[in-house]
Amino acid sequence: MVDTIYGENEFPFMSALPENLYELYTDIMAKVQINCHIQFEQHWYSVPWKYQGEVVSVHGYAKRVEIYAGTVCIANHKRLFGKAGTYSTCVSHMPSEKESTYLPWNKKRFISWAKRIGPYTGYVIEKLLVSKAIEQQAYRSCLSILHMGDNGKECDLEQSCQDYKETGRCNPGIYRYIKEAMENIAAD
Repeated sequence: MVDTIYGENEFPFMSALPENLYELYTDIMAKVQINCHIQFEQHWYSVPWKYQGEVVSVHGYAKRVEIYAGTVCIANHKRLFGKAGTYSTCVSHMPSEKESTYLPWNKKRFISWAKRIGPYTGYVIEKLLVSKAIEQQAYRSCLSILHMGDNGKECDLEQSCQDYKETGRCNPGIYRYIKEAMENIAAD
């Protein structure tokens, strides 16, 4: 009797099981940073530049990361593992030289700020901006270095940048060198 009731009343309305299993994911909200990336589990994933400053939804699956603005998927990346701070960047997400002039944070703004502090700070920021294959990946380091000159420490920052230039260093550890030089100046 139960089989006939089920077969007559419910079976015709049932749909087939999905072909793919449901994937669990971690869902967080993240703000698109000045470098056109969001941070998810200590890694950086690019987002189209026009979303800079907006809050987006990030879905972290086992092997991929999807980024949504509302219900629209605006970016899809292979999930990164390993060393923290690694970038996954799609060049098409970055603004062109012309488009970047309309953004509040760009190469010109960093260099202008740095040169107001001094020529050596300008040199370091210019070197940092060209040290990355994608300019926006240097923005966070530039911002951190320039903020070291806050609270009346512009002269210390300029001295540290002069020391960096005079050592003739050419490795990518610019931020670490400047930070340690600032700490040494503060200790004296």
